[in-house]
Amino acid sequence: MFESVEAVEHEDPFVLAAALGTLSVEDIDAMTLAETEAVTLASQRVINAVSARQSAAMDTHAARAEERIERRRQEAREDGRRVPLAAGGQDSAAALAPLLKVAPRTMSTRLDDARRLVNALPTTFHLQWSGALEPYRSAAVVRESKALHVHQLEEFEARLHRRDISQLPGSRLKTMARRAAEQTDRAAVRAAEKAAVADRSIRVGPGEVTGTSTWTMTLSTAQSATLWAAVDGLANEYVTATAGLKVGQARVDALFDLVMANAEVRTTIELVAPIGCGPAARIDEAPLDLRDEPEHELPAAFGGPRPHHAAGSPDGDTDRGVGGHDGDTAYDIDCGAGRRDSASVWAAVRASTGTLMDSDSDVWFVSGLTEVPTHGSLLPETVVGLLSNPDVTLRVAWSDPVTGATRSQDPHAYRPNAAVARQVRSRDGTCRFPGCSQPARRTQIDHVVPAPVGPTEPPNLMCLCASHHRFKHHGGWSADLTPEGICTWTAPDGRTHTTWPMDRHGRSAA
Repeated sequence: MFESVEAVEHEDPFVLAAALGTLSVEDIDAMTLAETEAVTLASQRVINAVSARQSAAMDTHAARAEERIERRRQEAREDGRRVPLAAGGQDSAAALAPLLKVAPRTMSTRLDDARRLVNALPTTFHLQWSGALEPYRSAAVVRESKALHVHQLEEFEARLHRRDISQLPGSRLKTMARRAAEQTDRAAVRAAEKAAVADRSIRVGPGEVTGTSTWTMTLSTAQSATLWAAVDGLANEYVTATAGLKVGQARVDALFDLVMANAEVRTTIELVAPIGCGPAARIDEAPLDLRDEPEHELPAAFGGPRPHHAAGSPDGDTDRGVGGHDGDTAYDIDCGAGRRDSASVWAAVRASTGTLMDSDSDVWFVSGLTEVPTHGSLLPETVVGLLSNPDVTLRVAWSDPVTGATRSQDPHAYRPNAAVARQVRSRDGTCRFPGCSQPARRTQIDHVVPAPVGPTEPPNLMCLCASHHRFKHHGGWSADLTPEGICTWTAPDGRTHTTWPMDRHGRSAA
């Protein structure tokens, strides 16, 4: 049966399903190139047909739920009772969502689409039922039909199916469906377009790879064209200036720079970090080896016992700097038998393992992926880097490295290096790139020698506006900073330029 594509492309999907069910991995491994193509197509036709039957079952489930709800309403009316009941679609979505392992809201949308396909788009539904149309292509037809009223869908399908859509690629089918909808009722399509623009939005969620996030944006086509021109134009400059930089990467950098150059940003990140404590000799062992370790008190900086203030320090001082301290405020850190002051809490002793603080016998470390709600996950070394970023405000929760359960949460948001950030901005006054006068309060603080190799201390930090921050990394310029804050820039052509910190006695910074 699977000797060629032609042998299976018009066969009944469930005849194909029966034949596919008899195949073993060894049978498929021994097939020729033509036979594997036939099996691939046959499998897709079965998936298409089964998906149509799932849609039909979902439609029937919703109809039965509506009938049941109506019976209950009738019984309530006869008994003189008022019983609040969910709509049939909501009741059905709530019942089916756990079966398909999706959220009820997602299930509700899938249910509405299935009912529209089964009841109002019969020609499209029949193509999928017969195995000729994939679920994603029938979903495109359903989506483009939503601008129209149900009574208009017969005309919509008549226009769409003037040719065999089963042979069209998805993008072409979507375009044809959109044109068929506009030809059916142009005013309705225009109204749907205005509603979509009014409902414009941006959503963010975890990316496909750890340490990345995915943004989804809906905006008007006119806005999109203008935004794209700005991003693509700046990205092309970056690509020209930086060898090896890909266009896609440059566009992300350009969008970030365009936004940051026109906004004063204060970032607060919530971290749920698996923070463990164990003997220094075992730092390279797996987190599961910590099961037999005694429980330790979490450092104050991570939501443990609140700080003890040194004599003469003001109670209630919550503006903590490097190591969770600012000014005269002192923190005691208890890790097993060892005790150290908190000046070392944020020290990235071993960034590759996510180490936060070590002592003679014990080590506090980030043992695995750290969750950033809404945005995704971070690797341990990235977390250590964030703890040294003076422009990021953190709110930290501690999760058990073995069970994953939250064990402690610090209700206070704080910036680990707030005091350092204030000192650097006060010293520099403006962006430190030659000729730039962007006020320091609207700049980012950049490590001259990248962290964690370079320390998060004033002699290694300087203020750069968003444009020149990126320029430093992609424009071929390099910088050197003295302990006094004198910055020497070397241009791609070898020329040097010097900028000085702000002179508070009346002379402007060069």
